[in-house]
Parts: sequence; structure tokens; C-alpha cells
Amino acid sequence: TPALLPAKEARPLREITEDARLRHLGPVVVFPENATSNGRALLQLLPMFEDAANLDEKSNIHILAFKYPFQSFSPAYSVGSQMGHLFGLCCQVYNLLAVRALEQEETPRIKDSAVFCDAGNVAVDLDEAVKEKLLQLSRLRMTKLTAMDKRDFLAFYYKQAKKGRI
Repeated sequence: TPALLPAKEARPLREITEDARLRHLGPVVVFPENATSNGRALLQLLPMFEDAANLDEKSNIHILAFKYPFQSFSPAYSVGSQMGHLFGLCCQVYNLLAVRALEQEETPRIKDSAVFCDAGNVAVDLDEAVKEKLLQLSRLRMTKLTAMDKRDFLAFYYKQAKKGRI
């Protein structure tokens, strides 16, 4: 899977979580969409747990869904003028952020993945389990688009905008 971050700058998730735990840096937050969407559907999630280098058995997964309820102006910036977006935000009386959290008992556990699972237990596909739980929690649909598709669209959009076609 291609990434938005150059490989030389990336570190395995396991290394990041172990470092955070040892240095008491607090929780490590992973946004599996890897980009903001329009708040009406989810982008395809990145496969975070398919590589054993990303699995830290001592870590817990907490699934949260963030949603900006809006009528006509989305507070999630994606295209257009940054100043125009800031003006739109300031013209709204208020902006909402709805946060929903999945109960810990319902959350998939890293130790149930194929890497750590005992022979007698059924291994869990963590990426698929997280995806299913996030879809249920957020009450959104999953698109076929990825963060890479969004990046490519934004590059096209800004190229057209520079030519004066938008």
C-alpha cells in the first residue's frame, strides 16, 4: 500500500508505541483514513495491523469516531481558498464535533491477532475488525476511495485552479 509519508521518515507502529510507553508520552493516536473526508462517508482505511512490525501486544486499541455535523458548510477543510474557509468558519455561530467511543469490551484486541493468537483460538483480522467496528460506531458508509485518491484529486484541483478553470 502506498503511503503519504516517505518511507525514510516512517517508523513501525510497534516502535512508536513502545517508545511512548517507556517515555510516558501518553497515548499514540492513529487515524486509519490517513486524511479528512467530507463527513458523509469514510475513506478506505490503511492496513495498520497486517505487518507484525506494527503489533505491540502491550498496547490497547480504542476506537473513536469523530464527526462534524453540518448543514451547508463543512468545517473540514479540503479544497478552495484557506482564507475563504476561515471566513466561512468564523461566519458560523458555532461548529459541532461529535465524538463517539466504542466500549472497551467490544474493541478488538491485539493479542487476538494471528501473530499472538494461540493455536486453539480463532485469530482475528485486526484491520477488518477495526473497520467493521468503526463503521458501526460512526454510522457512515465506506467509499472505495483512499487517501491517495484524495491526494491525487487535490493535486488536479489546484492545478486546474492555477490555470483559472475553477
